[in-house]
Amino acid sequence: MTLEGFKRKLTAILNADVEGYCRLMRENEETTIRTLTTYRGVMATLIQKYRGRVVDSPGDNLLAEFPSIEHKLDLEFEDLGDHQVKNIAKPVRVYRVLTYPGAAAPKVEPAAVEKMAFPLPEKPSIAVLAFDNMSGDPEQGYLADGISENIITALAYIPEMFVIARNSSFTYKGKPVKVQQVSEELGVRYVLEGSVLKSEDKVRITAQLIDALTGGHIWSERYDRDLKDLFRLLDEIAMAVTVALQVKLTIGEQARLETGSTLNFEAWGYLAKAKSIFYKFGKEDMVRARELCEKAIRIDPKYANAVQVLAWTHKIDAHFG
Repeated sequence: MTLEGFKRKLTAILNADVEGYCRLMRENEETTIRTLTTYRGVMATLIQKYRGRVVDSPGDNLLAEFPSIEHKLDLEFEDLGDHQVKNIAKPVRVYRVLTYPGAAAPKVEPAAVEKMAFPLPEKPSIAVLAFDNMSGDPEQGYLADGISENIITALAYIPEMFVIARNSSFTYKGKPVKVQQVSEELGVRYVLEGSVLKSEDKVRITAQLIDALTGGHIWSERYDRDLKDLFRLLDEIAMAVTVALQVKLTIGEQARLETGSTLNFEAWGYLAKAKSIFYKFGKEDMVRARELCEKAIRIDPKYANAVQVLAWTHKIDAHFG
């Protein structure tokens, strides 16, 4: 009996699964399955585009292989070092795919607290810079400005954060400015910057949050959307970024729960104001919070979180007579 050798080949493996899949299925099985099916279709198309193939896709998992990815994709990676993994004797080198251009660059120069024009507030302080218009068409600047302005407005609803007004942060628009300079001149610890790229009926929005005191990037995200309903898109992105910043800077994962079941920016804004007033627990505070909750519910009658806070205002009134 002759022992034949086996062929070896260098292959790049993509293994992806859904974070919190069980929780998502428990909360809304139909929506989770529909979303997962859509994402799988998009991923399969991209995998095929880059000469890969889907090997298997059980449950919430997707396994694909590529002949190589090296020097073929316009992506940046962060080397996370060697990690010990289950059932593998030797440590495996791990890399994180970075989602925005320039993310692999070294940290920016940190700002100095003693050089700041204003004392740092005790609560998280942030300046939202005007997003860059990457479309090459100056007329599309309104989209980039709209995204930035909506994020500033959304953040201003959050009492746990100190937000620089648009008039101040937009003075840097179109200028080659450093995060260190923004931080020291405005007296803030965090700076949010981003870009907008519009192509036909598609738009890609990137955002990244920088801690000016350390010079490090602490959060980044990319949003790819169809440009069907511009105003709905502006609201959706503003809410998504705002919740992400709340998670990072204030009340943690609870922020995702408190956003609740609405995608309406105006309704969410009324509830955010109502909650900041509600927790003062005064008689007049309950009246004002109730009015704001009712406004939110009129805009979105299915906004469960607004109904919940409204009910609590009545409970507090009843408890204190």
